[in-house]
Amino acid sequence: DPSNAKQVSMGSALMIHEATYSNELAKNVSKYGHSTAGMAGSFARQTRSKTLVLTHISSRFNDKKYEAGELNPMTEALVKQAQEGAEMSGDGGVPPEKVLLAHDFLELERTADGQFVP
Repeated sequence: DPSNAKQVSMGSALMIHEATYSNELAKNVSKYGHSTAGMAGSFARQTRSKTLVLTHISSRFNDKKYEAGELNPMTEALVKQAQEGAEMSGDGGVPPEKVLLAHDFLELERTADGQFVP
């Protein structure tokens, strides 16, 4: 439950949020203390974060056929679930402009207009 971080996260340019599980595995959230991709998207919306980076992804979503940083069908689904979670929250928030998936050695650059790009 990230609610303790909500106030200090309001309006952040960059939200890094763990998304260990897909929405289909939501039953594991309370048992293991992790989040789904949809929950991360919802929290980014509630805090009006501009860019959301999903991290701490379960290894069950890895596919050795793809290079680090390259989305595979399973990780694409996680990004989509985060985007949908951000769109569906009826809390008066604003969905992030961008949702990215973290990977080893990911570097983000902040542009002059305050956006974060790989």
